[in-house]
Amino acid sequence: MFNSASIVLIIDRDKFSSANISNDIRKLGLAKTTVCLKSASDALAYLEKQQNCGYPFPEIIFYNPHKSDLNQGEFMDTYRVKFSKHCDSKIILLEEKNDDSYGHQLLEDSLIEGELRKPISAGQLLRIFQKEMKEHVPR
Repeated sequence: MFNSASIVLIIDRDKFSSANISNDIRKLGLAKTTVCLKSASDALAYLEKQQNCGYPFPEIIFYNPHKSDLNQGEFMDTYRVKFSKHCDSKIILLEEKNDDSYGHQLLEDSLIEGELRKPISAGQLLRIFQKEMKEHVPR
């Protein structure tokens, strides 16, 4: 029996990429709700609302730091201070196809569980969910 994630959060300025990831997650039945936000500050506001209202946090957060409104350090430090003690979301780094400038720095952060390089396939998403949700995902 497969239990999908309740909420997945995608933080990416690239609307096309977010839509593709969200669509693949929906088609594969990997999450009940997918929230797509284009900025790190919007994501922090969303997480704060979830916390203040007692709503559940996302199980998985896909985060693309490329061209973000906050630098990666600001986002990760704020997340760590405000939310990491209250939730156990798995953060997966989204990397641009030809850009290595962000990923290597963030991969050393203890909150980052893994990385995916764009373009992201449905098979890659399935493997991430198998690993991070520690549940059997039907093929």
